[in-house]
Amino acid sequence: MGFVGTELSDRFRGVVLVFHGNAGSAIDRTYYVAAIQRLGYRVILFEYPGYGARSGSRGEAAFAADAVEAAKAAIGEFGGPLYIWGESLGCAIASAIAARNDVPVKGVILATPWDTLPDLAQNIYWFLPVKWMVRDRYDNIGNLKEFKGPVAVIMAGEDEIIPSKRTMKLYESLGKNKRLWILENVGHNDWLAAVDNNWWREVMDFVDSGPDR
Repeated sequence: MGFVGTELSDRFRGVVLVFHGNAGSAIDRTYYVAAIQRLGYRVILFEYPGYGARSGSRGEAAFAADAVEAAKAAIGEFGGPLYIWGESLGCAIASAIAARNDVPVKGVILATPWDTLPDLAQNIYWFLPVKWMVRDRYDNIGNLKEFKGPVAVIMAGEDEIIPSKRTMKLYESLGKNKRLWILENVGHNDWLAAVDNNWWREVMDFVDSGPDR
Protein backbone atom coordinates (compact mmCIF):
# COMPACT_ATOMS: atom_id res chain seq x y z
CA MET A 1 0.00 0.00 0.00
CA GLY A 2 1.16 3.57 -0.43
CA PHE A 3 0.21 6.57 1.62
CA VAL A 4 1.83 9.55 3.23
CA GLY A 5 0.34 10.69 6.55
CA THR A 6 0.68 13.73 8.74
CA GLU A 7 2.38 13.82 12.11
CA LEU A 8 1.14 11.88 15.11
CA SER A 9 -1.16 13.89 17.35
CA ASP A 10 -4.19 13.46 19.59
CA ARG A 11 -5.82 16.66 18.36
CA PHE A 12 -7.30 15.36 15.12
CA ARG A 13 -11.06 14.95 14.65
CA GLY A 14 -10.64 12.06 12.23
CA VAL A 15 -8.70 10.78 9.24
CA VAL A 16 -9.30 11.86 5.63
CA LEU A 17 -7.87 9.41 3.10
CA VAL A 18 -7.48 11.10 -0.32
CA PHE A 19 -7.41 9.35 -3.72
CA HIS A 20 -6.24 11.51 -6.60
CA GLY A 21 -7.29 11.46 -10.25
CA ASN A 22 -5.71 9.65 -13.19
CA ALA A 23 -3.56 12.56 -14.37
CA GLY A 24 -1.38 13.19 -11.35
CA SER A 25 0.21 11.70 -8.26
CA ALA A 26 -0.10 11.98 -4.51
CA ILE A 27 2.78 14.43 -4.29
CA ASP A 28 0.77 16.83 -6.47
CA ARG A 29 -2.13 16.87 -4.01
CA THR A 30 -0.58 18.51 -0.96
CA TYR A 31 -3.22 21.23 -1.16
CA TYR A 32 -5.61 18.73 0.42
CA VAL A 33 -3.36 18.58 3.46
CA ALA A 34 -3.21 22.38 3.74
CA ALA A 35 -6.96 22.84 3.34
CA ILE A 36 -8.33 19.98 5.42
CA GLN A 37 -5.74 19.66 8.18
CA ARG A 38 -6.42 23.22 9.34
CA LEU A 39 -10.00 22.08 10.04
CA GLY A 40 -8.71 19.54 12.54
CA TYR A 41 -8.41 16.36 10.46
CA ARG A 42 -5.42 14.19 9.73
CA VAL A 43 -4.90 13.88 5.96
CA ILE A 44 -3.40 10.88 4.19
CA LEU A 45 -2.56 11.02 0.48
CA PHE A 46 -2.80 7.61 -1.17
CA GLU A 47 -0.61 6.65 -4.13
CA TYR A 48 -1.74 3.96 -6.58
CA PRO A 49 0.45 1.05 -7.65
CA GLY A 50 2.24 2.07 -10.82
CA TYR A 51 1.91 5.81 -10.14
CA GLY A 52 4.50 8.26 -8.86
CA ALA A 53 7.41 6.41 -7.31
CA ARG A 54 5.40 3.25 -6.66
CA SER A 55 5.84 0.06 -8.63
CA GLY A 56 3.05 -2.37 -9.31
CA SER A 57 0.31 -3.24 -11.76
CA ARG A 58 -2.36 -0.74 -12.70
CA GLY A 59 -6.06 -1.52 -12.89
CA GLU A 60 -9.28 -1.45 -10.89
CA ALA A 61 -8.70 -4.67 -8.95
CA ALA A 62 -5.15 -3.75 -7.92
CA PHE A 63 -6.08 -0.18 -6.99
CA ALA A 64 -9.13 -1.19 -4.95
CA ALA A 65 -7.38 -3.99 -3.06
CA ASP A 66 -4.45 -1.76 -2.16
CA ALA A 67 -6.76 1.09 -1.15
CA VAL A 68 -8.75 -1.15 1.19
CA GLU A 69 -5.55 -2.25 2.90
CA ALA A 70 -4.48 1.38 3.22
CA ALA A 71 -7.84 2.30 4.78
CA LYS A 72 -7.54 -0.53 7.29
CA ALA A 73 -3.96 0.45 8.09
CA ALA A 74 -4.96 4.09 8.60
CA ILE A 75 -7.68 3.11 11.06
CA GLY A 76 -5.36 0.68 12.80
CA GLU A 77 -2.63 3.28 13.25
CA PHE A 78 -4.62 6.46 13.83
CA GLY A 79 -8.13 5.36 14.79
CA GLY A 80 -11.30 6.87 13.34
CA PRO A 81 -13.55 8.20 12.22
CA LEU A 82 -12.47 7.66 8.63
CA TYR A 83 -13.53 9.85 5.71
CA ILE A 84 -12.77 8.97 2.10
CA TRP A 85 -12.12 11.73 -0.46
CA GLY A 86 -11.97 10.80 -4.14
CA GLU A 87 -11.13 12.94 -7.15
CA SER A 88 -12.18 11.80 -10.65
CA LEU A 89 -10.72 8.27 -10.95
CA GLY A 90 -10.19 8.38 -7.19
CA CYS A 91 -13.96 8.61 -6.68
CA ALA A 92 -14.30 5.04 -7.91
CA ILE A 93 -11.62 3.85 -5.51
CA ALA A 94 -13.24 5.76 -2.66
CA SER A 95 -16.63 4.21 -3.42
CA ALA A 96 -15.07 0.74 -3.56
CA ILE A 97 -13.90 1.20 0.03
CA ALA A 98 -17.31 2.52 1.10
CA ALA A 99 -18.90 -0.63 -0.31
CA ARG A 100 -16.99 -2.80 2.16
CA ASN A 101 -18.56 -3.99 5.39
CA ASP A 102 -15.18 -4.43 7.04
CA VAL A 103 -14.02 -0.81 6.66
CA PRO A 104 -15.90 1.71 8.86
CA VAL A 105 -16.24 4.77 6.61
CA LYS A 106 -18.13 7.68 8.19
CA GLY A 107 -18.43 9.89 5.11
CA VAL A 108 -17.48 10.06 1.44
CA ILE A 109 -16.52 13.09 -0.67
CA LEU A 110 -16.53 12.73 -4.46
CA ALA A 111 -15.03 15.50 -6.60
CA THR A 112 -15.89 15.37 -10.33
CA PRO A 113 -17.20 11.79 -10.24
CA TRP A 114 -18.95 9.68 -12.88
CA ASP A 115 -21.61 6.98 -12.58
CA THR A 116 -19.88 3.98 -14.23
CA LEU A 117 -16.85 3.92 -16.50
CA PRO A 118 -18.62 2.02 -19.33
CA ASP A 119 -21.41 4.62 -19.37
CA LEU A 120 -18.87 7.44 -19.31
CA ALA A 121 -16.91 5.89 -22.16
CA GLN A 122 -20.07 5.40 -24.21
CA ASN A 123 -21.06 9.01 -23.60
CA ILE A 124 -17.72 10.24 -24.91
CA TYR A 125 -17.35 7.78 -27.79
CA TRP A 126 -21.03 7.64 -28.70
CA PHE A 127 -20.27 6.45 -32.25
CA LEU A 128 -18.57 3.22 -31.08
CA PRO A 129 -19.79 0.25 -28.96
CA VAL A 130 -17.20 1.01 -26.28
CA LYS A 131 -19.58 0.29 -23.41
CA TRP A 132 -19.08 -3.38 -24.08
CA MET A 133 -15.33 -3.09 -24.61
CA VAL A 134 -14.29 -1.45 -21.33
CA ARG A 135 -12.63 -3.97 -19.02
CA ASP A 136 -12.73 -2.05 -15.72
CA ARG A 137 -16.14 -0.88 -14.53
CA TYR A 138 -15.33 1.61 -11.76
CA ASP A 139 -19.00 1.50 -10.80
CA ASN A 140 -19.74 4.31 -8.33
CA ILE A 141 -23.48 3.67 -8.46
CA GLY A 142 -23.14 0.01 -7.57
CA ASN A 143 -20.50 0.59 -4.91
CA LEU A 144 -22.51 3.27 -3.09
CA LYS A 145 -25.87 1.56 -3.38
CA GLU A 146 -25.85 0.29 0.20
CA PHE A 147 -23.76 3.03 1.81
CA LYS A 148 -25.77 4.85 4.50
CA GLY A 149 -23.31 7.57 5.51
CA PRO A 150 -23.23 11.10 4.10
CA VAL A 151 -21.98 11.49 0.52
CA ALA A 152 -20.81 14.89 -0.73
CA VAL A 153 -20.71 15.29 -4.52
CA ILE A 154 -18.75 18.11 -6.17
CA MET A 155 -19.45 18.88 -9.82
CA ALA A 156 -17.46 21.25 -12.03
CA GLY A 157 -20.02 23.26 -13.96
CA GLU A 158 -17.89 23.33 -17.13
CA ASP A 159 -16.30 19.89 -16.81
CA GLU A 160 -14.80 19.10 -20.20
CA ILE A 161 -13.90 15.49 -19.31
CA ILE A 162 -16.86 14.13 -17.34
CA PRO A 163 -20.24 15.26 -18.72
CA SER A 164 -22.53 16.74 -16.07
CA LYS A 165 -25.22 14.16 -16.79
CA ARG A 166 -22.86 11.37 -15.72
CA THR A 167 -22.25 13.11 -12.39
CA MET A 168 -25.97 13.79 -11.95
CA LYS A 169 -26.83 10.17 -12.75
CA LEU A 170 -24.64 9.14 -9.85
CA TYR A 171 -26.02 11.80 -7.52
CA GLU A 172 -29.62 10.86 -8.26
CA SER A 173 -28.85 7.21 -7.47
CA LEU A 174 -27.63 7.99 -3.96
CA GLY A 175 -29.74 7.69 -0.83
CA LYS A 176 -31.16 10.59 1.14
CA ASN A 177 -27.96 11.44 3.02
CA LYS A 178 -26.31 13.39 0.20
CA ARG A 179 -25.45 16.91 -0.87
CA LEU A 180 -24.40 18.40 -4.19
CA TRP A 181 -22.05 21.34 -4.78
CA ILE A 182 -22.00 22.71 -8.35
CA LEU A 183 -18.97 24.89 -8.95
CA GLU A 184 -19.92 27.16 -11.82
CA ASN A 185 -17.58 28.27 -14.61
CA VAL A 186 -14.75 25.87 -13.78
CA GLY A 187 -13.45 22.78 -15.54
CA HIS A 188 -12.36 19.31 -14.52
CA ASN A 189 -8.86 20.29 -13.45
CA ASP A 190 -9.37 23.82 -12.14
CA TRP A 191 -12.32 23.50 -9.75
CA LEU A 192 -10.02 24.44 -6.86
CA ALA A 193 -10.07 28.01 -8.14
CA ALA A 194 -13.74 28.23 -7.17
CA VAL A 195 -13.45 27.24 -3.48
CA ASP A 196 -12.28 28.93 -0.28
CA ASN A 197 -11.69 27.99 3.35
CA ASN A 198 -15.39 28.29 4.18
CA TRP A 199 -16.23 25.83 1.41
CA TRP A 200 -13.81 23.20 2.70
CA ARG A 201 -15.35 23.58 6.16
CA GLU A 202 -18.87 23.29 4.75
CA VAL A 203 -18.05 20.03 2.99
CA MET A 204 -16.33 18.48 5.99
CA ASP A 205 -19.09 19.61 8.36
CA PHE A 206 -21.61 17.83 6.14
CA VAL A 207 -19.80 14.49 6.03
CA ASP A 208 -19.04 14.79 9.75
CA SER A 209 -22.77 14.96 10.49
CA GLY A 210 -23.45 11.28 10.14
CA PRO A 211 -23.12 8.63 12.88
CA ASP A 212 -19.87 6.72 13.28
CA ARG A 213 -19.79 3.28 11.70
